[in-house]
Amino acid sequence: MWAKSIGKLNIHFNGGRHQASGTLDYFEDNLNFFIGLSQECGLDLPIWITEFGTYSGSPPGKPYQSEVFQATWYIEYSLFAMARGVTKITPDLIEYCYDCTPLIHADDIRNGGGISSQQVDTYTATLAYYVHKLLRFILADRAGIEELKKATYEEGRYRIIKKDGGDFYVAWGSGRFDELEGDVTVIDIYGNISVMDAGSITLSPDAPLIITKREVQQ
Repeated sequence: MWAKSIGKLNIHFNGGRHQASGTLDYFEDNLNFFIGLSQECGLDLPIWITEFGTYSGSPPGKPYQSEVFQATWYIEYSLFAMARGVTKITPDLIEYCYDCTPLIHADDIRNGGGISSQQVDTYTATLAYYVHKLLRFILADRAGIEELKKATYEEGRYRIIKKDGGDFYVAWGSGRFDELEGDVTVIDIYGNISVMDAGSITLSPDAPLIITKREVQQ
């Protein structure tokens, strides 16, 4: 009877809070555990991740991570989770202390250190903040997510299946992109949009590309 009163399975993943690992294995182990637990209990629940993220910059006692790395981490981990049944992810948004993994830095805290009780007047959005908005755009009204190639830090490929057609692909790695032919729209992690022949796209392991046959406005 108690199971019928549970509407969602909510999990936290803070594996990137102190330093991002070099693989997705630990994240996958966590997802498999909670998905398996839900199935063993006879539950078929939406899975939400409500603490999630890694940092950028050089917080005290932590190694430097660039904003590009942080933004790429969000793309790769978010799609990895959603392809395995996670329906919603809430990333850490605003920095309240150096132990957080924010998309937006509170400038007086970042410069002063520690936890601040003062009113914060200025904020600095990281690249990951804009990548989060980009992810929301391509994931809206989706019918599903297909993992075309098992994702690692070095290589990954996903198809975001849209209810109205015009699917999006997200790819990183090496070599050519061969899922589509002809002219395609390409969006990089900075939000730059270009149209090119799909056969001319060269992938990079360091920066995922979003690729679609749709026309996308800036």
